[in-house]
Amino acid sequence: MAAHGLPATAYDGSFSRGSDLEAARRTLQCMLDAPIRPTAAFVFNDQTALVLLKGALTRGLRLPDDLSFVGFDGLPSGELSTPGLTTVCQPIEAMGRYATSMLVDGIAGIEPRPVAPEGASGTNPVIFVPTLVRSESACPLLV
Repeated sequence: MAAHGLPATAYDGSFSRGSDLEAARRTLQCMLDAPIRPTAAFVFNDQTALVLLKGALTRGLRLPDDLSFVGFDGLPSGELSTPGLTTVCQPIEAMGRYATSMLVDGIAGIEPRPVAPEGASGTNPVIFVPTLVRSESACPLLV
């Protein structure tokens, strides 16, 4: 953010159930009352992003016009929300296959494979490359 001259503020909050909608509203209130009102939020997981998105809609905000949301996970439920959730999608299947392979090799006493699996780069550490899945909850940055 700093490299692009944009302000960034971290807000603490983890919400997962409907009863936590009030916590989402409090976090949104903090965001909207900030001296520099944010125009977008990058949320640490899709589930929390969906709760914040719901909270914003119940406050009457127009998404993504008033506030954009981007989640992180790539959960299928993000496609079902209105607006659809823009998210950074992790290659969960490739990560699971690789982790399972490493576990089975370790149990069998086999040296772990030095080759990165499909969808990953590097060998130590293995880096799984995420992808941005664009949907309706985020609009492009206008500079």
